[in-house]
Amino acid sequence: MNLKQMIKKVKTVLYNKPVGYIAPVNNCNIGKQQEFQNRENFKVDQD
Repeated sequence: MNLKQMIKKVKTVLYNKPVGYIAPVNNCNIGKQQEFQNRENFKVDQD
């Protein structure tokens, strides 16, 4: 069995945490879902 046959795709749930509670992103309206997709991640170097 090669690596490609061993890899299995699994649907994941992304969560958004506004003030005070956690909610799945797929429950958000279309605009909020697009905003979540447009976010850019960045890493801050610690000195």
